[in-house]
Amino acid sequence: MKAGNFEIFADYFQFYLQDEAADGNLQDAWDKNATERMFAVTHGAVGIGTARNMDVSVTLQLLDRAPSRDFTTFDHVVEGSLL
Repeated sequence: MKAGNFEIFADYFQFYLQDEAADGNLQDAWDKNATERMFAVTHGAVGIGTARNMDVSVTLQLLDRAPSRDFTTFDHVVEGSLL
């Protein structure tokens, strides 16, 4: 498993994770469902909603299979793909 811890400024209660060459536009991806899940997906990019409009701590884990963790201790968990 590859993992990284980051401190990211969540401008407008969100931040994006995308490839440098990604051409996707998340503007239309933030529909009602994505807003409720706090997670939007488009070609080559994902948008992550946050509860704060400030610096947020982020842990990113890249997995090659579904995690076998108990998520009951987390406030919010969303799964997505970067394919």
